[in-house]
Amino acid sequence: MRPCTQSLGNYDGEFASYPAEALQNYNLFPSSFFVHSGFQFTWPNILTGQKNNVETTGQTIACNGANASALGMIGSAEQGASSGPLSIQYTDGTTQNATLAFPDSTDANPPAGTDTVAQGGRYKCNPSCVNETVIVSLYLISFPLDSSRLLQSITLSSNTHLHIFALGTPCNTR
Repeated sequence: MRPCTQSLGNYDGEFASYPAEALQNYNLFPSSFFVHSGFQFTWPNILTGQKNNVETTGQTIACNGANASALGMIGSAEQGASSGPLSIQYTDGTTQNATLAFPDSTDANPPAGTDTVAQGGRYKCNPSCVNETVIVSLYLISFPLDSSRLLQSITLSSNTHLHIFALGTPCNTR
């Protein structure tokens, strides 16, 4: 077990983190390209101990006219399962609304049909600086898209309990 250092990770504001060793068991290395359930992703190019995910705070992500039949997101929630609105904008001015929802990262029994991408122990450096190991997971959720339209942008929920690690499209996307 690594030494307790409150400056590492801090996924949930309570000094918990997904350990790099557990992620590497699933070939999730900084900048690694990987395929899961037919979606292609690139893992964030972030050094160990740095934040490698985005808390959803209503950010808009430009898509530059991408064409895809679906959108995949790898993430998890903290402090319980969580959800919020997701807005997908197309270049023709139309909008598709959906719900962005993830189980809690520590959910031992996620809902049926949940696609688990990675699972392993996380480290939590509690206030008394004792390492605690808890099993955590990352999940894939997907949204069907209108492939006759081009994506302009995606606007995330304003729910900071939702964390996104990677976005992807199906492998057959042009």
